[in-house]
Amino acid sequence: MLRFLLDLHTAEDDRRFTEDVILEQSDVSVIKAKGIVVSFLARHEIQVPLLHTHPRWIGRGAGGQLLNHAETHGPGTLELWCFRAKVGARRFYERHGIAAVELTDGARNEAMTPDLRYRWGRSRFAET
Repeated sequence: MLRFLLDLHTAEDDRRFTEDVILEQSDVSVIKAKGIVVSFLARHEIQVPLLHTHPRWIGRGAGGQLLNHAETHGPGTLELWCFRAKVGARRFYERHGIAAVELTDGARNEAMTPDLRYRWGRSRFAET
């Protein structure tokens, strides 16, 4: 995890937010291995507020499977935000055909860190 994110919230705060907000408001898809969740994607309408893969499972295809499922079974467009410093995540999204459509200086996010808005759409990135 990036150092700047470690100081924003406690692990308990993050867990509570995920359970009480993200999971309550989102459609969630999971990939399990031996009965344990190794990757999950939360989608709320076109927004993907959370895509997480356990570090030991990165590079094994679980995240890609979840994106493919969201793309084919969702509303036809997906949007998500990613910190610019998360180079591996950015490569993953771009490899899966998700394009950066907005770059910011971070002034509007809680971490005050430069980020990007990504979009995938069957209609090929029509701006709204």
